[in-house]
Amino acid sequence: MKNLFFIDFETTGLNPYHNESIEVGIQKYGMDEYYNTLIIPKNENGFYYKYVPPKVTEITGITDQDIIKKGISQEDAIFNTYKYIEDNSEEGPIYIIAHNGLCFDFIFFKKMINFYNNGSVKTRNKTIKKNILKRFKYIDTMLLARYLIPNDRVNQPALCNRYNIKNTSEHRSMGDVKSLIELYITICEQLSRINGESDNHYLENTDKVLEELFI
Repeated sequence: MKNLFFIDFETTGLNPYHNESIEVGIQKYGMDEYYNTLIIPKNENGFYYKYVPPKVTEITGITDQDIIKKGISQEDAIFNTYKYIEDNSEEGPIYIIAHNGLCFDFIFFKKMINFYNNGSVKTRNKTIKKNILKRFKYIDTMLLARYLIPNDRVNQPALCNRYNIKNTSEHRSMGDVKSLIELYITICEQLSRINGESDNHYLENTDKVLEELFI
């Protein structure tokens, strides 16, 4: 159970290649401390809204005023996220876990790291170390859910409803992160039982999860 980090991004849209992050939340399994911040996005495609499209505000509740008052730069946000991971990691692989991560959150995460590493804001004390990045492994809980539940909806709200997991702040990063931690534990327990293992088998043997997903 070492080095399990659950991450979630709220964004200006659903296209990770063209839209921007407006919030990130990350928490390590077993820790009370987490990192969460609003992010100042770049304006997109010539639209005249300042930061957050109205539809996104409707879904997340995040407004332009929130970004103005509390948002930090993309560079600072990704460095602080990386630093949280670095400061709280033990030896061995570092597992980054998100729901629909392969098609969404992991792309935003990697895109922001690439933007940071190719930018000009780095200092000797604010470097994202590539040797730590090489330890990252990615687990998409949506794939785990598809493996467990072949013929039902596997979006995060549907799964939380299925397993009676309360998300008191849906469509905000830390609400989704905290419910995802509970969801991951539940899915791992279910898979362990199906495969005739003890309840904690997949939770304690994370590489076995990756083997089951063939990634």
